[in-house]
Amino acid sequence: MLFRSKAVAELLSKPAIDRAALDALRGEQLRLADETMRRMTTALADAAEVLTPEQRVTLAGRMQKMRGGRHWM
Repeated sequence: MLFRSKAVAELLSKPAIDRAALDALRGEQLRLADETMRRMTTALADAAEVLTPEQRVTLAGRMQKMRGGRHWM
């Protein structure tokens, strides 16, 4: 996971390395990423419920194309 570089740089620039602060930052970033993925999953499921099976197949294909064939989630 990529940390906010400014926050990491600030922590690493101090005279002493605060491992607890680095870990807290990591935890916050994980929480935010999880919240984002939860919202995206909910929105995707909401949208998929109104599509036909054929439209969902088309949507899945477009998502794969946008991600370069990598797994979306």
